[in-house]
Amino acid sequence: MTSRRYRLTRQGARAATLVAVVSMALVGIEAAARTQQAGGGVDRPDPDQVIPAGVTVSGLAVGGLTVAEAERTVAAYASRPVAVSFRNESWRYAPQTLGAEAQVDTAVQAALGAPEGASLPLRVEVDQTTLSTWKRSFAAAFDQERRDAKLVL
Repeated sequence: MTSRRYRLTRQGARAATLVAVVSMALVGIEAAARTQQAGGGVDRPDPDQVIPAGVTVSGLAVGGLTVAEAERTVAAYASRPVAVSFRNESWRYAPQTLGAEAQVDTAVQAALGAPEGASLPLRVEVDQTTLSTWKRSFAAAFDQERRDAKLVL
């Protein structure tokens, strides 16, 4: 059995820190989503019901829309790519690639029962296995094999 030794470069450390920060943010979002789900399931609303005026979901105006229109609007908003930047490089990933799934139905259900002008969050559930797999593959691009140092005077 052989083992490989790697040296963590400054660039690799920054990439690992970036991945850790993104992971922690997604874990926080998932925790909030699971807390909200603990309340139990509810019946699906009539798709033609109209959401009260002025209601927003994660800053997105859904007031005055029918349930079906709001679901399409929020789903399109939630499927926007997530940008990850490091130094002069930038990558864009679909939320599903990172294991994230927005709780669109829950948000629209809450918007339907919210008072006029309410501002509601959009909860996101994160699959930790998918996120960990992505994190390892992303970090692998920055890993470098360790080499012995030489000092010449």
